[in-house]
Amino acid sequence: MHKISNQSIQQAIQHSLLAQKHGDLVFTCGKYLQKHENQTIQEYGSFIEEYSQIIQQYAQESLMYSQLLIHSQNSTMIYSKAVEAHAKAAKAYGMAMRMYKQVVEMIIKGV
Repeated sequence: MHKISNQSIQQAIQHSLLAQKHGDLVFTCGKYLQKHENQTIQEYGSFIEEYSQIIQQYAQESLMYSQLLIHSQNSTMIYSKAVEAHAKAAKAYGMAMRMYKQVVEMIIKGV
């Protein structure tokens, strides 16, 4: 079996915590847009807020698996699940930020 290093475990935990912060940021962006006077922009804000929930879910899953590694350093399966959950959180974050960018461009153009 392959032993996961303490450094890799700590990095996995830190990545999970960063993903949680990203989820909080996306939530804030979505809530802010929902206060806009334009109905379409408000709807985009709702979609973006939904992404925050997805990000938080995957970040929490990644953190859970990362913390399990502290007690089970020989489990590459648990490590891969932590990394996979983090990757899903990062993908959702990227999608949310692309949508936010589009909305900001709409606002700047006065749509």
